[in-house]
Amino acid sequence: MYKTYNVIHIKLLLVIVIFSTASITTQKAKTLLTTCNLFVAKAAYQVGFKQAQSFNKKFKRNRNLAPLQFKQTFN
Repeated sequence: MYKTYNVIHIKLLLVIVIFSTASITTQKAKTLLTTCNLFVAKAAYQVGFKQAQSFNKKFKRNRNLAPLQFKQTFN
């Protein structure tokens, strides 16, 4: 019983860490896209992504809007 509870607890903590990291990354990207005149690929690289396509997918999943569309709403 204790082992099962411990595994569930670890999995829950892992989900929280992943969610928090994604949220922080998205927030940094939003700041870069709105305050700096950067291409989306450059902003993606600055927040830790090696490929802009991966960044686009994660940003769209978190914000329900593609990074370029998000950027265009502020320009």
